[in-house]
Amino acid sequence: MPCRGFADLAGVAIAERPDDLISFFVPDIAGGGRNRVRDAAKKGERWAQIGGLSWVPAVCVSWPVALIEPFLAFWEQPRWRGRDKADDSMMARFTKSRKMQVWATVPSLVEHPDDVASLLGNRHGAGAIRWRVAHKFLDNP
Repeated sequence: MPCRGFADLAGVAIAERPDDLISFFVPDIAGGGRNRVRDAAKKGERWAQIGGLSWVPAVCVSWPVALIEPFLAFWEQPRWRGRDKADDSMMARFTKSRKMQVWATVPSLVEHPDDVASLLGNRHGAGAIRWRVAHKFLDNP
């Protein structure tokens, strides 16, 4: 669910970091960049580096066009056959292999309500673990 004014805000973010992967969503769990977003928010910063993690939140990411073909080629490498190819872990492997940073907007410009099952059928729902909900969401700070 995008925040109000998402298209304009995302456009500004992409213009500021046209060569970087930009995550517009960081979940409220450790390991997904939450602590980095929290620390950046406390300092009044608009960006948090979330690269170098074991996985990258894949809910809403802006990819520079020049990185799409290399990522798809990386994805199809024989060494990944039979291994976990979840989009979030593959993004982390790719960015680590290129020593790239991934940046997250602070706050998140996209929320991931946990009231509808994901495309994979995952759902945690109200009162359960809320790992798919943004740590900081622009429309609900």
